[in-house]
Amino acid sequence: MNKLEKDIKMLVDLALESESSDPIDWEELNLDKRTAYELMARHLIEDFNIYDQERFVLLLAVCVHLTVENFVLNLKLRSEKG
Repeated sequence: MNKLEKDIKMLVDLALESESSDPIDWEELNLDKRTAYELMARHLIEDFNIYDQERFVLLLAVCVHLTVENFVLNLKLRSEKG
């Protein structure tokens, strides 16, 4: 596992911990929770290119959680519309 993959795993693990206090309703979606978190973590790391700066790890974990939550809400809205 390379550094990027290790950092993605670490961010996903931290973001999933934050979900325990504010859970996302995954029941109506045909989507694996961890896969969604990994997708968003990779997206944020690549967009911001700051995965090697430790001081941003907690901030990124929260960003991953919020991005996944937004992603799930948008999927739910789209499925309700048609």
